[in-house]
Amino acid sequence: RQLHGQDGGSSSCSFSHDGRLFASGSTSKNVVIWDAATGDIVRRLPMATSPYRVEFSRDGKYLAAGERAGTIAIWNPQTFDSICSIDGSGGTVYNLDFSSDGWLLASASDDGVARVWRLPSGELFGEYRGHAGAVYDVAWHPDGSRLVTGSADLTARVWDTKSGQLTLILSDFSDAVFNIVFSHDGERLFASSGGTTIMT
Repeated sequence: RQLHGQDGGSSSCSFSHDGRLFASGSTSKNVVIWDAATGDIVRRLPMATSPYRVEFSRDGKYLAAGERAGTIAIWNPQTFDSICSIDGSGGTVYNLDFSSDGWLLASASDDGVARVWRLPSGELFGEYRGHAGAVYDVAWHPDGSRLVTGSADLTARVWDTKSGQLTLILSDFSDAVFNIVFSHDGERLFASSGGTTIMT
């Protein structure tokens, strides 16, 4: 199927976890929502600047979009009502990841800080500092005990989410770490850089 009607390009897209909706962040300053079965546009959600990342929560309660200006918008994907707007204050929001229970949202920002936000209030829950460059990706361990961050400083870092302490630095990369993901059972971590290396 081809989905038509988005003005401008897109840097991110996401399926809702029930497979019913498909969202794309458009450079024309909106998030476009399609019905995945029919290909029809369900809603356009306007934003102040272009969204860089869009993400549905696993429990289906939230749709989040991080802007190049640093703001994170949260909507109810059933009604498309606004839930909250978070001022990340860290420049471009490169990536977002919801915890498996949907109560927390981690964001990766241009200022080198990963932040965790409590939902639905949007309150700042914690910050993870230590990278010497932009944070490009964040990933929760399935049980929520760890958060991993990938950065322009050629490292991926593993943080204990209960204590907030750094527990491990992965530094065998020759380029920025853009993508990190846990296997579904939480036993393996995959990290890829701007070069040709994927580490597990």
